[in-house]
Amino acid sequence: MEYATTIEATLINFFHSLYTSDMDRALEMEGILWEAINNEGARDLEKDFSEE
Repeated sequence: MEYATTIEATLINFFHSLYTSDMDRALEMEGILWEAINNEGARDLEKDFSEE
């Protein structure tokens, strides 16, 4: 049971640091500059794909 608790704590710490990290640092992960998209672009990504 202690092993499961350790795994749980490790995962919680990982995701906590991932989502609370400095945004500028996260946007340049592995030398790639990621850019935020606007709300319209986000909605387009949520749509189902279709053949046109």
